Amino acid sequence: MKDLQRQLDALAESLEHEKAKGVEKLAEREAPNTVYVLEKERKIRAFSGTEGPSVSSFREDIQAALKVRRLSDTDAADFILAHLRGAARQEMRHQPSEVTLDPDLILQKLSDTFGDRRTLGSLMREMCNKVQREEETIAEFAFKLMSLADQLKKDLRCHRCQKIGYLARECRSPIPLSPAVTQHQEN
Repeated sequence: MKDLQRQLDALAESLEHEKAKGVEKLAEREAPNTVYVLEKERKIRAFSGTEGPSVSSFREDIQAALKVRRLSDTDAADFILAHLRGAARQEMRHQPSEVTLDPDLILQKLSDTFGDRRTLGSLMREMCNKVQREEETIAEFAFKLMSLADQLKKDLRCHRCQKIGYLARECRSPIPLSPAVTQHQEN
């Protein structure tokens, strides 16, 4: 009888042990795993230089896509080149390999070649002469003025410190004390 009791105890113990293993396995299966959800990729419109998106909006889209994808420099350069069409693609085909392998240089070259050619003065004149058309809403007119102001802010450069966004008269950096720079040159 004692033998049977020991066998029963041993079986009960092994049953408890197996139940514990089963519960652990079940818990592992039901435990929340780390799930990575990638946002739906935004389609990037191809840049041709003549039609479609402007070079600045293409540049912003590409930089956002590269930030999400975390590509190496050569892969990023290939990604940019794959989204070029027409004149923009031809322009990059005739560039040296130092330019076509560096994504920053590709974007800079595209900006230089296909970017806005208006001078600071012409942008200011356009902003001051801008008049709201009859069919244009206030919001549309305001957005046009804000985009011109943004372009002015990007193109505005201090002649003293070479920083973008303000003029030399608003600059807080000290005047360089170089003998080559005179007061006449500063103004």
